[in-house]
Amino acid sequence: MRTRILLATLLTVALTVSAGAIARADTALTLSANPLVITYPHSAVLTVGFPSSDPATATILKMPAGATEWTTMTVAATNAKPTVTVKPKVTTAYKAWIDGVESVPVTVTVKTKLTKPQLPGSIRKGRTVTIKGTLQPSGEINASVTVDVYKLVTVYTRIGKGHLRKSTDWRPYFSKDVLLRAKPHSRVTSLWSFRWMPTELGQYKIVVSHVDTGHAYSQKTAYTRVRR
Repeated sequence: MRTRILLATLLTVALTVSAGAIARADTALTLSANPLVITYPHSAVLTVGFPSSDPATATILKMPAGATEWTTMTVAATNAKPTVTVKPKVTTAYKAWIDGVESVPVTVTVKTKLTKPQLPGSIRKGRTVTIKGTLQPSGEINASVTVDVYKLVTVYTRIGKGHLRKSTDWRPYFSKDVLLRAKPHSRVTSLWSFRWMPTELGQYKIVVSHVDTGHAYSQKTAYTRVRR
């Protein structure tokens, strides 16, 4: 998982750096984005800073993660309306262009939308349960989510003669990668699920996370208790 997060981070940095290398930037023409990080399907607002107050139209170009060329968006910005709303599915770099002059690119980083792991709040020891959830937008081919399960452990530490200090900590219990599958009749939603039979009593934390070449790290957490 750490390797996948690092690769996704390096891709975002490389996308911005390579985009900047291509541009013939003019500091008088600027482009900013707010916010810089979104969770799908939220949007970001691009704002063009024009070099003068003279009437002008700025073309907006984009380069999604994984692409090698800039493409022109159908919307443009003007002095009268310098903002453009975008809703990228993957991490995307943008730049403004006027008469051969380009702004320094800006990157909008996208996180996938994960639902909390769905499972009973209380389950029985030795009984099999299904843990499941959804992800948007649909992942890459053979994409997966990582599910980390932690168990709440109580530790007693001796701090002197006849004295004990009690503390609790979430300890890793098990981890597994679960393949995503397409949700029927949906182009943007993927499903994941697996079956688990707990063999120990106690309180558990289930963390589902996702990262790929087009999306930054995202996660959701749920809790359950295993009883007799």
